[in-house]
Amino acid sequence: HDYEDVRQAGEVLEVYLNIWSDDRTFEHTDELVHAILSDSPAEMNRIATELHIDIKSIHTIWMMKVTSEKGELLRSEKLFICTLWCKQYMQEHYKNVFVDAYGEYLVAFASDPIFEEDDVVLLQSFFDRMKQERFRAAGVVCQDIQDTSQARAAYLCVMDHLDDARRIFQHRVAFPLSEIHFAERCSEIVAAGETKVKNAISCLDRLQELDDGDDLRKSLC
Repeated sequence: HDYEDVRQAGEVLEVYLNIWSDDRTFEHTDELVHAILSDSPAEMNRIATELHIDIKSIHTIWMMKVTSEKGELLRSEKLFICTLWCKQYMQEHYKNVFVDAYGEYLVAFASDPIFEEDDVVLLQSFFDRMKQERFRAAGVVCQDIQDTSQARAAYLCVMDHLDDARRIFQHRVAFPLSEIHFAERCSEIVAAGETKVKNAISCLDRLQELDDGDDLRKSLC
């Protein structure tokens, strides 16, 4: 583990120097992230202006929960490493980027992609890299976010229902926000009681009569 920590520290220094050599904004983005996700538009605009960030161009948010291999929350230095890696990775794909921690989440904000790429595929690719570095991650791509109110609502939904989505889509770790909303709706139905659940899945009853019914149910899931 000591060797691994030294190796990661070396990589962090290299990434950090690369970011600064690009003359990209890095300091004080925690305040900007807090302003956005706490739905404080005036504060957001003030900080973005001070940091020379074109906040009106930012419409994509990645919300990521990153842990150790054992599922433990990361210490601050490990979270900082992940923040730097995420920033460098996203700068390869998006025109404007800032990344910071917010609560238990690593949150990245981006403008339009440089190339035509699927945002969820990009998120999954980043998670694959994280896995190679012995981190576990799951997260959500929120697109077409127009204001702090939408950003706050998306954050609260992800915070409440990311784990639900992972239980529904058991082999997935990267999701679009629409699937988190789906998980939210499923959670509401389950909370409403057995009758509501039976009504919601009654359309699937006929599949049980088919020879490949179980496979069809898995495909629908």
